[in-house]
Amino acid sequence: MIYYQVALPVNLNRLFTYTSDAELQRGCRIIVLFGQKIYTGVVWEKCDTLPSEQDIKIRSVIEVIDTVPLMDEPLLNLAQWIANYYKAPLGTTFFSMLPTGLNIRLVMRVRKRTSSGCESNQSFQRLLNLILEKDFTDIEVLRDNYAGSDFWTVLEELEELQHIEIERLFQEQIPKKTVNFVIPSVAPENTRLTKRQQESLEIIKSFRGSFPLAEIAKEVSYSIIKVLRNKGYIKIEPRQVDDEETHQRLSEKREEFQLTNEQCVAVEAVNAAIDAGTTKPFLLFGITGSGKTEVYIRTIEHALSLGKTAILLVPEIALTPQMEARFFSVFGEAVVILHSRLTNRQRLSRWRKLRKGEASIAIGARSAIFAPLRSLGLIIVDEEHENSYKQEKKPRYHARDTAAVRAAMSGAAVLFGSATPSLESWNNANNGKYYLLTLIERPAAVMTPQVSVIDMRNKDTDTILSEALTCAIKETLERQEQVILFLNRRGYSSFAQCISCGKLIKCKHCDISLNYHEYSGELICHYCGWSMKKPRKCPDCGSYRFMFGAPGTQQLEKILREMFPQARILRMDADSTGKKDSYTTMFERMRRKEVDILLGTQMIAKGLDFPDVTLVGIVSADVAINIPDFRAAERTFQLLTQVAGRSGRGSKPGKVMIQTYNPGHYAIKWAVKVDYRSFAEYEMKNRHELFYSPVSRMARLEFAHKGQQYLKEAMMTLLPLIEFLNQKTKTAKILGPTPAPFQKLHGKFRWHLIIKAESSATLANIIDYINENSSLPSAITRIIDVDPASLL
Repeated sequence: MIYYQVALPVNLNRLFTYTSDAELQRGCRIIVLFGQKIYTGVVWEKCDTLPSEQDIKIRSVIEVIDTVPLMDEPLLNLAQWIANYYKAPLGTTFFSMLPTGLNIRLVMRVRKRTSSGCESNQSFQRLLNLILEKDFTDIEVLRDNYAGSDFWTVLEELEELQHIEIERLFQEQIPKKTVNFVIPSVAPENTRLTKRQQESLEIIKSFRGSFPLAEIAKEVSYSIIKVLRNKGYIKIEPRQVDDEETHQRLSEKREEFQLTNEQCVAVEAVNAAIDAGTTKPFLLFGITGSGKTEVYIRTIEHALSLGKTAILLVPEIALTPQMEARFFSVFGEAVVILHSRLTNRQRLSRWRKLRKGEASIAIGARSAIFAPLRSLGLIIVDEEHENSYKQEKKPRYHARDTAAVRAAMSGAAVLFGSATPSLESWNNANNGKYYLLTLIERPAAVMTPQVSVIDMRNKDTDTILSEALTCAIKETLERQEQVILFLNRRGYSSFAQCISCGKLIKCKHCDISLNYHEYSGELICHYCGWSMKKPRKCPDCGSYRFMFGAPGTQQLEKILREMFPQARILRMDADSTGKKDSYTTMFERMRRKEVDILLGTQMIAKGLDFPDVTLVGIVSADVAINIPDFRAAERTFQLLTQVAGRSGRGSKPGKVMIQTYNPGHYAIKWAVKVDYRSFAEYEMKNRHELFYSPVSRMARLEFAHKGQQYLKEAMMTLLPLIEFLNQKTKTAKILGPTPAPFQKLHGKFRWHLIIKAESSATLANIIDYINENSSLPSAITRIIDVDPASLL
């Protein structure tokens, strides 16, 4: 009998002991009983010593799913690091790194062996009476009809005593895909075919062997297929196939050009690190349009030439079609794309392709950092400053920092690229933790765009588009060039308010105003998704008069269609991109010049490269600048700089126009000058004064409950503990507890603590101390967010 420590996907930060006769490998999945539920767990390590509690019964492993671990050792170690650093249960972390399609459903049936000797045990007898004689009974039927809370315990004991036999079958959530194949047969004698049937048969013969029926569905009708099968010319046979969908790969012709001196230096430095297995990160600080992608391609080529693999992370799904086209033109079928818009079947199929070594490059958003590639040589994080790299659900990992750790554990090089690096990465480069590489010039044929600011203060009209920007759009369209307009606010307007009584219509689950969406006639909460039809009259005073807040992308689209009726306009935001191929369609239409004006939110702000875009208009630079968050100025600078970089990507000169009501703000001033270094120096002074990241290591502890007063009273019990820690710890500061800026979200009120410490170790110790010494009711939800992207 061997004892194992097992990680389970439950909200408990510990391992659990189980026993098995088999020799199990670390990282293999097993089926176990935990409490009164069946779980898929993962073997983590053998037990050297048994639990000290003598009264604990150690359960046996029900079934072993894997004989070989699903992850290699570096990925298992990465799971352990994520769990420890981000304070997440190991089981939850492990399974979050795998595609959902690997989840197992256990089907159990029970058959009676004997009931002799069970008469004295009422629980045994109750269960045995429900089992069919001489046949299997489905476990769900037994559980639904058994009267008692000890169902699984009784079932276990009956199996141990051999009174019952349990048949266990695994069913994958996504079974292998079955496709009908056409198989040509020897032509039978004395049969005649019509002209159309003979033509269809010739089409089938042209395929030279068996093939999926769907491949000729457009050319040959099923009725003719049926006739040919009945006459013996073909056979139809179902076969299991790989789950990967067949889709048209995007591709583009790769232009050969000479690398600049700066690009050569960057490529040589990263290639040398790949050769040596150096894991110290590189920060590639390159202005927009300076050729960072070409550096990525050359360094990946070098990694593959050594028999190694590579991961490229991109922050937005919108970037994936362009990256796919660019990288597929170089690396072909070696590239696998991973992102959240894939179906579970597609994601599982691509994961298996990487694990089998059938592809060597994984490109995708945040979770692609867990791609099961072996012999990893290089990890690249493009636009490393982006907040979308931070996971908002447990485990709340940051893909950028996780990439650095995975690279170190795998002996791979890691490259972070950005025109506007996060202050954390910039600080690491300045203090020597990262190697700094710079690209401060665009290639010779690409000119830096002209940037101008339009002061919207004291305008005579309240129009969303200034006269200067309107004229610029008109001139650009007349030259048959393309325009990108950026407005980081979706919907029609930001709120709806009664003019008579002033009532602001808010979400019933969140303490936040609803955004008005004119196309659907709904008011929608952009936090929890709750919606309602726009009322005809105010629910408080009955007035029919409403005023609406700041305009969003829907309203701007309506205005543009009225002003430029001949222009082909495409809106890209979370409301218009629900379809699976929305991003690919946008990319293809822009590339073919089927769109004159691309209007969108931040999903169009970075990475996109269209040579005919010569005008970028930032409709409102002030959307995020006054948000009560310490990163507000940094995000504003990054967003403005990134959006501006979409203009003038080809040989034509570009223009950027920024509309703002706050032209004197330092983030806007330095964004106009494209002066990152000055902005970073100024912003770092602010962070030093307030002891914010990256000067400190930070964590946010959030507490939530549906009862406002109940939560407040519970939070007050933390005050002595927080006061004690603030007095004891000189290298840290704990703020709170205090209501969160958005006090109510998803039907719960929220309070939080902000912890700032000089080191990660001090931060972790404080979190652990608070968890162990705060006796909050279990009804209060607790969220730990280490290195938070936002304090809202």
